[in-house]
Amino acid sequence: MSQKTSSNPTDSSGPSTHDTDRLLDNGPGSSLPFKLPTRADIEQYLTYLYVLARRHAVAVFTAGLLILLGFSLLLLTAAPVDRVQRPPLLAPLAPGISPEAFEAGLKSCSKIRAERRVAQLSTERKNHRAVKNAKTVWIRNAVVWDGVGNVHKGFDVVLKHGLVKSVEKGSKKPEGEVLEIDAKGHIVTPGLVDIHSHLGVDSWPFYDGTSDVNEVSDPLTPGVRALEGFNPSDLAIRIVASGGVTTALVLPGSANLIGGEAYAFKLRPVDTLSGEDMLVQAGLEESDETPWRWMKMACGENPKVSDSGLVGDA
Repeated sequence: MSQKTSSNPTDSSGPSTHDTDRLLDNGPGSSLPFKLPTRADIEQYLTYLYVLARRHAVAVFTAGLLILLGFSLLLLTAAPVDRVQRPPLLAPLAPGISPEAFEAGLKSCSKIRAERRVAQLSTERKNHRAVKNAKTVWIRNAVVWDGVGNVHKGFDVVLKHGLVKSVEKGSKKPEGEVLEIDAKGHIVTPGLVDIHSHLGVDSWPFYDGTSDVNEVSDPLTPGVRALEGFNPSDLAIRIVASGGVTTALVLPGSANLIGGEAYAFKLRPVDTLSGEDMLVQAGLEESDETPWRWMKMACGENPKVSDSGLVGDA
């Protein structure tokens, strides 16, 4: 009688495919009588599952995924009838603010106006910013634009103690020491106020060594003061003043969300190189008038680009 020998090749990933049919025939669900599983039965059952999974890996994965998705949809749709309806995630918001916020804003504005000291016009008072011992200025034969749409031809303007004393036609020469200017029909206007300027901190001509318009070490620099970087020797000051600008609010640049504190400068010549001597509020006491402060903030492309690290300055 000849004896048959069978090989049982295996690999590291499981039993040989030659045993697949035998394992599937003898697995759970076969016609064998029921009995308590032995260790060998459990090992055979696990091997059966492993082989089955290998044969139908794609089908098993797909079925599991479908079951998971179906269960998720069931949880989302099986909500109680009396469930509170929520607005869509991207529902449009009504424009404007609430009536309560609007009323609160009006009250804040009224409070600011109530606390502000309103200047009382008087021909006898003096401007606290006036240069000491300055001569009275008499401008004759000028075309005066008064700032409210009127044009006065051949008018005279008298300036004394830093104030406009009179605007009239055919005025007499003021008493005392007078600086007389014949305008010869040229235009005279009220001084222009530039409320957004980088004059003095972005000096002209421009050099990297003289530019102090931005502090790019941090997106929030509220402690930066334009006064510290202001250059009284900036050549642009005289050029800007020649165009009729007498006051400029000099701000830090827009590289940061909060760029720092701004300062208002008078563009008249002073006999020092101090930026503080050029301030609108130079030498004033709180008893003279309410001191004002300004902060530069920027929200837009400049701080977004600068603080993203794409550029060092905006």
